[in-house]
Amino acid sequence: MEIPAKIGRHEVWVTGEIVGVHWKGPISRDDFVVLRKIFATVIAERGACYLVSDMNECTAFETQARKFLADWGRDGTEKVNGTAVYGVNFAMRSLITLAVKAVKFIGKYEGSEITFVKDEAEAMLYIAARRAAIAAGAPV
Repeated sequence: MEIPAKIGRHEVWVTGEIVGVHWKGPISRDDFVVLRKIFATVIAERGACYLVSDMNECTAFETQARKFLADWGRDGTEKVNGTAVYGVNFAMRSLITLAVKAVKFIGKYEGSEITFVKDEAEAMLYIAARRAAIAAGAPV
């Protein structure tokens, strides 16, 4: 798969094993379907994948997108090694946190570690620290 520069209206960038998404507007199920394929491509090529997620312009997390993400987290495939989220407002942060906790509660959760940071610079520092921790034996 060739990595697209956009998923719908959302901008995508890939540097090595890092996938970055600047979410613009609502996140749909279809957006996550494409993102999952991007992760699979990066994992196949690099052996690992990290996500930097810019939520500054994200306006909604559609219901079907949340369901798709929950199902994806439970099945354990195309799993990223760590996710750094920034630019998220309180309501969206709460929604993401609750969704992750709900998936963990109702069944097997195989999703990646998620952390909230201030900006892209902090996101990149988190990715570097996460990469080092995994190299030292931390669980993926």
